Amino acid sequence: GVFLIGRISIPIRLAEGMIFFSLLLFFEFILVLLDPYIEQYSSGGPAIKLGINAVLATGIFPLNNFFSAWALARLQRLPCTHKY
Repeated sequence: GVFLIGRISIPIRLAEGMIFFSLLLFFEFILVLLDPYIEQYSSGGPAIKLGINAVLATGIFPLNNFFSAWALARLQRLPCTHKY
């Protein structure tokens, strides 16, 4: 749905909010998908689960920045100038 809004004109703040929400849902889905494996590895220990989730969040954060810049550039029909 976020990419379909490229066909209509919407305010930039709304586009940024929609991109953020979409990426948040996607990455939350990834965490839910990995939860059984994390649970098995941590044996239910909350500190270990927190540590693993922190490592995953550290890996997800740069991806979030990249995809957010890419999607916003696509919606604005500008070349993506995100620095890697």
